[in-house]
Amino acid sequence: MASLSVALGGCDRPPSPSKATAWKPTDHGADERFAAAEAAKKAGGVAAIETPEARAANETRLLADRVWAAQCANCHGDFGKGDGPVGGVVGARDLTSEAWQAKTSDDAIASTIREGRGKMPKFELPDSTIRALVARIRAVRGL
Repeated sequence: MASLSVALGGCDRPPSPSKATAWKPTDHGADERFAAAEAAKKAGGVAAIETPEARAANETRLLADRVWAAQCANCHGDFGKGDGPVGGVVGARDLTSEAWQAKTSDDAIASTIREGRGKMPKFELPDSTIRALVARIRAVRGL
């Protein structure tokens, strides 16, 4: 009973602010996203917490950029203008053209990537990569 009264005796006043430390997400085993955000904050920056879905979308965009560099840029150029090293020889389309972008559907672009057209070979890629390539082509509209 004496130990109970001693333990309860310490509860009659609030904890000392000098002994309290700020809580950090890493104190309780939070995952690396919170640790990264904390590190960015300490460095004077701000880090967004990336959801698994956002991380997957970013990885797909990066993969599409790599596919573009390895498979598309040789003909279509870095930005899709048809000015790659062999673009003139094969008659690569200018994918930035407002007129072409306006009349061409996403499905048509995806189909051309999958099936090829003229001198463009077909590419067997996952649907997510093809969708990311279509989005990349749409992003260069009017450049």
